[in-house]
Amino acid sequence: MTVRRAIASDVPAAAAVLADAYAENPLIAWFFPGEASRRAHCLALFAGLLTNALQARLALVTRDGWGVAAWSRPIDRSAPVRPVRRTDGWNADRRATTLGAMAAARPETPHFYLAAVGVSPASRRWGLGSELLAPVLTRCDATGTPAYLENSDPENAAFFGRHGFADVGPISTGTDGPLLMGMWRDPTP
Repeated sequence: MTVRRAIASDVPAAAAVLADAYAENPLIAWFFPGEASRRAHCLALFAGLLTNALQARLALVTRDGWGVAAWSRPIDRSAPVRPVRRTDGWNADRRATTLGAMAAARPETPHFYLAAVGVSPASRRWGLGSELLAPVLTRCDATGTPAYLENSDPENAAFFGRHGFADVGPISTGTDGPLLMGMWRDPTP
């Protein structure tokens, strides 16, 4: 296996990999419409996601550093939602609408949540994304715990489908925003 648990010193490079992987993502482009500043905003966003995943011991990187995944543990929905850290440059209305819609659509059943997965563009189609999903999906299957994600790029639907995720419904980001798709994966025995 070429995947290991990330440590704090991995965050800057891992955030850069995710920023590159999401550079053309419809949701990211909508959140950060100014191309000149998008990368800097993405670095801050993904560093925050990775820091949260590190605390849960669910930030994963490929040993070569070309791929990253950030997961969170199953959450009790009755607990207060932790807000995403403030990131300058975000459109506040778009962020509030999108995060609110995502929270409302999140299934009630406890599940592992995939916040982000990405591979350096030069390293795509080598199976690294699958390797990044494998440790947590194996854990899901062993513990009987489902997994969930919001797919923000229609081109990724088939990839997630190959790993057992199925569409559970669209999530609107507003009248002019991209449509997200909630995707659920039941554990396999």
